[in-house]
Amino acid sequence: MLPIPAHRFSRLNSSISLRNEILSILSRYGTVGPNSKLCIRDSVELSTEVWSGDGNPHPEFFVVSDIYNLWSRWIRIEGDFHRIKPPLLEELTMTLSPIPSGCLYFAMGKGGLTVFFDRILFEGPAFLGCCSVNDIYERCASSKT
Repeated sequence: MLPIPAHRFSRLNSSISLRNEILSILSRYGTVGPNSKLCIRDSVELSTEVWSGDGNPHPEFFVVSDIYNLWSRWIRIEGDFHRIKPPLLEELTMTLSPIPSGCLYFAMGKGGLTVFFDRILFEGPAFLGCCSVNDIYERCASSKT
């Protein structure tokens, strides 16, 4: 294994911290999986276990992927519309506030939400006619699919 330079390892740890914080928030609104939180070590050499705890194999929030590069941090989550609640989105936007390049994408079948620290973008036929965040909340609350 090649050593990772300290500045890159620090960026990796901050990305893992973001992922773990997002999982903590999501777990207050439903089960999360398929993997649990990532272990954070002081160095790559000390890392022997990757996951801490057990993830849920059939979660209500399925954390599909984490993409981190020089420009952005992006986490894709699959779930159902009725799991999206105003306090959840408010907590997530507050968590992203110190990370302007970070975002979360909720894939929900017939629609999706991209959550940034300062805005929420929506797409798909499920959100047709939405003009505000309140419209998004109402649409998610009224959907059981």
